[in-house]
Formats: sequence, C-alpha cells, structure tokens
Amino acid sequence: MWRSVVGLKKALAATLLAITCGAMTPASATDLNAGYVALDMDPDARFPFISGVVEGIAQARAHAAGGENAMTGCIYHWFYEEEQSYDMILAAFAKFQDRAPGAIVDALIRRRCSE
Repeated sequence: MWRSVVGLKKALAATLLAITCGAMTPASATDLNAGYVALDMDPDARFPFISGVVEGIAQARAHAAGGENAMTGCIYHWFYEEEQSYDMILAAFAKFQDRAPGAIVDALIRRRCSE
C-alpha cells in the first residue's frame, strides 16, 4: 500500500516538475502558481498547461493502480467531456492564487471522482 502512495507522489512530483520547467522561460521570473496561470499566462498556453496537469494526475493514478481504472476514466470524462470543468479549474485558480496548480486540480479531481 505505502509503495503505491509513494509512487503516486513521485509521479505527481515528476509531472509537475516537467510541466513547470517546460513552461518557464528565462525571461519569466514569476512564480508558476495558480494566480499566474489564471490571470497572466497567455490564454493560448493555458489549456495545454492545465490539460498536462490533468493528464499527469490521471497517469499517476493509473500507474499506482496498475493500469487504467474507473478513477482514470472519471478524470478523463470530467475534464474532456463536462463543459464546466475547465471554468471550474480557472475559478479555483483565481480563488487560490498562491497555490500550486497541480494541488488545486488534484483537489477538484478528488471532489469529483472520489476514490
């Protein structure tokens, strides 16, 4: 049990690190927090960034479970098929501007697709 939790945390950390490093440029010295994503990030980059966070969380959950399962299916359905999910994420980012985007998305996923 503890190995899957540790593996999930490592996978989430690695995903968020990769997203963070890929999205930051030398000219950008701002923190990559939820406020930056919601208010300052180029709108054309916002959806790909958020979908990368969602994909990372879904894949980490699938890996921890030994393959895709009901949880990963729920995550994909929630984000890609329920129209209000993207707006819900942006509203949460605006409300909790100093938090990490991945932590907010993970909390919303846990609320919608409780294990």
